[in-house]
Amino acid sequence: RGAWQDQKFNVHYEYTGFGDVNTAVDIPQTQTSWGIGLRTGVDSTWFFTPNWSLYGNLATNFLYNHFTVDGDAKSYATATPADTQYLANLKRQEQALQPVIELAMGLGYDIWFANDAYHFGVRAGWEEQFWLRNNYLSEYAQPSVGGDLSLQGFVLKARLDF
Repeated sequence: RGAWQDQKFNVHYEYTGFGDVNTAVDIPQTQTSWGIGLRTGVDSTWFFTPNWSLYGNLATNFLYNHFTVDGDAKSYATATPADTQYLANLKRQEQALQPVIELAMGLGYDIWFANDAYHFGVRAGWEEQFWLRNNYLSEYAQPSVGGDLSLQGFVLKARLDF
């Protein structure tokens, strides 16, 4: 399995400091990661008529992943944004073994034709992916390792085999 991800995380907050000066802090960050690894799992189909079925899939992945985080933290008075003060240059690289879990379940319809030389199948279901330990972004200029990435949604697939 291979993966490539680009993420952006922008923090902006304002507060009133000493002398009633309104101050703003911006911390824009980007995280780029790529990974490669092994995937194993089970793809199962249970037919309850010759054409209709339920399917369920489970897979686990173990990716060697390389994370790169880049960004700048800056502070400025909101009345004079030209007077920007850079607080930190956020650069970080990490390598990690990242587990990924995939789940899928749904309904399928299959038909074979031309003396079973061809097969057409349609699947409709719900899939989820859990990318564990996916966040290496800095939280308020403090490095963190936390936060998982979860993707889920309705999936419609069609295939033709010959």
